[in-house]
Amino acid sequence: MAEVETGIMGAESVEDATPLSLDMLDGARAIAKEMFGDPTKSRRVHYLHDKGGTPIVKMGGRLMARRSVLRKWWEMKEAEALGTIPEET
Repeated sequence: MAEVETGIMGAESVEDATPLSLDMLDGARAIAKEMFGDPTKSRRVHYLHDKGGTPIVKMGGRLMARRSVLRKWWEMKEAEALGTIPEET
């Protein structure tokens, strides 16, 4: 059985599972497309990164994020706004 590790914000990774590259969003336009459905909203991504508190990181001058971690972060923000606790998946 593969070993399960819990990482940032509770995201789980399993050895020999889907490659990280399939979960990775490379650049503000890719992140904007995932978050807002529109890659032209990349300025909003830069604003969120500069403000802090998001799982968006800068690597080599490019903004990067993992889809799975970004989704968990978004669910946590929704739960805070609604005053609810998200269900465990």
